[in-house]
Amino acid sequence: MAKRKCNPTSIRLDKELESNLNERCNKLGCSKNDFIKNSVEFMLTGCSEFDFGDEEDNPKESQKVVIKERRIFDCENGFLYEDGNNLGPCSNYNLVSGSVYDKQDNFLGVTRASLKPTVRSI
Repeated sequence: MAKRKCNPTSIRLDKELESNLNERCNKLGCSKNDFIKNSVEFMLTGCSEFDFGDEEDNPKESQKVVIKERRIFDCENGFLYEDGNNLGPCSNYNLVSGSVYDKQDNFLGVTRASLKPTVRSI
């Protein structure tokens, strides 16, 4: 038996949210699995190449999340580093599944160790 590359996950959505999700996926021509997986990736890493189709829904929306660049951190010997600069003890930050948050739970970036190489077909 072949090993699975991904673990199955189940979520519960209220009817309105599921209806909105179905409408968006039908409009984009993607599966709910692809949309949810890419949404989770974007929220955890701050970036995704997936087109969520949200620009045409709210073209004048003033509150959009803007990610300027992906920040990558190293946690070595109990200290957090960014580009070789010591930012202080790792205990001053919340490290959750490869994501780095400040003490106010603002997302800062990801740890280098959490990044996995990806292979894309051309």
